[in-house]
Amino acid sequence: MRGIPTSGMERCLLSRTALIWEVLMRSLEYSVETVGAKQTIAVLSLDGYVDSATSLNMDEAIDSILQQQVYHVVVDLAKVSYVSSAGWGVFISKIKDIRENHGGLKIAGMRPDVRDVFDLLGFGHIIEAHDSVADAVAAFESAPRDAKRAPEVASRRPA
Repeated sequence: MRGIPTSGMERCLLSRTALIWEVLMRSLEYSVETVGAKQTIAVLSLDGYVDSATSLNMDEAIDSILQQQVYHVVVDLAKVSYVSSAGWGVFISKIKDIRENHGGLKIAGMRPDVRDVFDLLGFGHIIEAHDSVADAVAAFESAPRDAKRAPEVASRRPA
């Protein structure tokens, strides 16, 4: 029976195995809920890690919402620990279709590390961010439903 690895090689292999296991176990779970007074707002709640592989799940989830002709979408990132460029690209790729249908995309509940990247990329000028899903839903419900309204440009960040 072997005990704790003692040689440098054993520790290195154990470390690499742990890293490979961590990468393989990264996943993205999601759920969709329709909310709001008129049930016209979809909340896409994500849980996990958004990278080039898992962003496909997010892309499909948003597509399924849009296929139901729901164009007011809140993406809850409260349980997301990382968003890669592929993940951010999914949001950007959906905006045109959403806005052409007089809708909007709002992101809610970003963790500080995720929010830092969002801000660094300047996405606050493109996608409205809120501290919570409730705030994002309230923003949709209080906004005029005028077809000629300006694109969303507000970005809120706690002081």
